[in-house]
Amino acid sequence: MLVVAGLTPACGTHKDGSPTGPSFGGNGGAGGTTEAGGAAGSGGAAGSAGGGGAGGTGATGGTGATGGTGGGCAELSLLVAGDLAGAKVSGLLGGYRGYAGLVTAQVDYLPGGGISVWEISGSGDIVGAPGWLSAPVGTALAGAQLLADSVSIKDGAQMPIVLDGLHDLGSCPGKAVKGTLVVTTDTGSIKGTLDGAGLDVSAAANGHSYVSYAGDEHVFVLMGDHGRLILEGPPGAAKGALLMPGSVASEANSLLCVGAGSVTKNGSALTLTLTSLSRASGKWPGTAVSGKLTATFCKP
Repeated sequence: MLVVAGLTPACGTHKDGSPTGPSFGGNGGAGGTTEAGGAAGSGGAAGSAGGGGAGGTGATGGTGATGGTGGGCAELSLLVAGDLAGAKVSGLLGGYRGYAGLVTAQVDYLPGGGISVWEISGSGDIVGAPGWLSAPVGTALAGAQLLADSVSIKDGAQMPIVLDGLHDLGSCPGKAVKGTLVVTTDTGSIKGTLDGAGLDVSAAANGHSYVSYAGDEHVFVLMGDHGRLILEGPPGAAKGALLMPGSVASEANSLLCVGAGSVTKNGSALTLTLTSLSRASGKWPGTAVSGKLTATFCKP
């Protein structure tokens, strides 16, 4: 049942006209796009291409400092562009944390989240597969949890990633929930308490992936009809989200944001302890929203 692909970092390039990246650097200069450096500050030189550092302020009678080096692909990063519910989206989606795949599903990890797709088969381009974007907090999509009727991913460089037919499940973090949940992958069990109410249910164990890479743990779990768990981050402090399967009584179809997750391995099975929980506002299948999003690698 368990088929795990190695975590594979990758960095692509994108065409001219890419969305504007975030500003980086010190005083004076303006942040540039991912294609051009920022403007120089007072007495400073212009920032280098790829995010645009800011120019320094010159000392009295002296020479100003040079602009900072642009951020760009200092770490592998994805940019997102498009529109969502009538609002334009353009900016950083998150640093790319690698890829892992099961037989019929895969995930591209982001810090504390990722883009997962399922109902796929074979190799090559993915066209029109259902999926879930669990966006990192503090980036352009601000922790948005979006289901997509159609996710298309170009094979190889894994770019662009196009998400269409979007459904809103709310954002992370959500409303704080007291309690702890324990998910066991070999049985599909979910046990614990949420705001004082006990939970002890099982859903079909449909596979999982675990990879430890560059000091972080990366977990993807499939449970029941549409149960999904994504965790990414340092051991004991991985962040992510749990999309509950439809068989979990009062919690059926809900989405819980995970502020801290720890992993215990027992052979190929995993026991996942989830704490610092909060509840997103939506439930599967979410509320349909207009728009289309495209994620591409920034230009190094």
